[in-house]
Amino acid sequence: MNCWLPIKTEDKKVMLVFNDFVVKYDVCNFKCDYCLNQMKPDQTDIWKSTEKVLFLDEKQVEELIYSDNSSLGVRMNKIVSSFQQNIDSAILRISGGEILGIKNIEKFIEKFSSEFEVIQIVTNGYFLTKDMVNKLGALGNVQLHYSLDGHNLKLNGYRVKSLEIQNRLMNNLEHAVAAGIAIEIGSVLTTANTKNFVEFLEYLLIYEYKLRVHPSPVRGEQLKHFYPDKESIKSFSQILNNYDRFTNILPPIAYMQQLIKFMADNERVLQCHLPKAAIQTVDKGSLTPCPNGWTLQMGNLLYEDSTDISMRIGREKIYNLLLQERPRLKYCKGCYTAYDIVNLYISGMISDEELKMLPLYSGPKVSLWMKLLREQYKSTSGEINSEIKVV
Repeated sequence: MNCWLPIKTEDKKVMLVFNDFVVKYDVCNFKCDYCLNQMKPDQTDIWKSTEKVLFLDEKQVEELIYSDNSSLGVRMNKIVSSFQQNIDSAILRISGGEILGIKNIEKFIEKFSSEFEVIQIVTNGYFLTKDMVNKLGALGNVQLHYSLDGHNLKLNGYRVKSLEIQNRLMNNLEHAVAAGIAIEIGSVLTTANTKNFVEFLEYLLIYEYKLRVHPSPVRGEQLKHFYPDKESIKSFSQILNNYDRFTNILPPIAYMQQLIKFMADNERVLQCHLPKAAIQTVDKGSLTPCPNGWTLQMGNLLYEDSTDISMRIGREKIYNLLLQERPRLKYCKGCYTAYDIVNLYISGMISDEELKMLPLYSGPKVSLWMKLLREQYKSTSGEINSEIKVV
């Protein structure tokens, strides 16, 4: 028996908080040491490398251009449009690779900005010039997930090796803040920054109320090389003793408590509800139930009717594994990300007031979608309840 069936809107669309859209996952101008999407050997000929920081060779990647007529643009437009026909997602979360390295990508964001309450761009920050952030900020509903492990090379050294690039990232962060764009800093906790992460928080206090930092542990195949030791985790855990000092740049305290517990135990015990709230789509049309890791292909939006695909949400057997009270899959046991805000809220560990302090979840539609998911979870007690409707 299915452990969950999706909530439907009044026009019978499947209700989801996120469409997590991944475009050109293997095309990035950085090569972070711990990256989950390391390039295959046969892909390296499209790059020029300097100190492990990679730059696009424009002549070799001319096809990486967004327009209504380019092959990439046609696919992207069709995927998002088809998805929204039968699935009502409040947030489009778009990432790469480095999504802002795709030429004219801001035109795609502008084209679909009115379709979503929020468009969150996952970026390494390199291309966030004043001109870019002003264009994005003018749309009114664009937010950033800015990948940054620290304010200096010591802390951010697994991402960049050049002081020039590090300074550029910090300047671009300043540009984005000045443009009034809501920012979620995504910091991967590793052997480089965990012990002294409080130094980064102290620096970010200059942006109090203007951004939120969501630290999460390194994961995947690179874990054994970069996972912090017990001493570093103990030092990191002291942040809880000073949480009041950083309360306006950190997520709710429950997020930090569960993060520290996860890192100390090196195993997840927190129940995951994320597949109830999000689906990951990729630029070749495929969909999978979990945005944190590929499980199975539920269909292809380029070749199949999205009505048929939407009927598979919650009905695929994989949902029974992903939504267990205690994580069962090895990958799930090693996962804790910024998306755990969803899990903590649905589980009742984050309040409505705390959720609204986070810009990504503060809009009326997202707030309602999240509340309905939590009410469904409370009311079912493990039984299916698909009768909840959006009012």
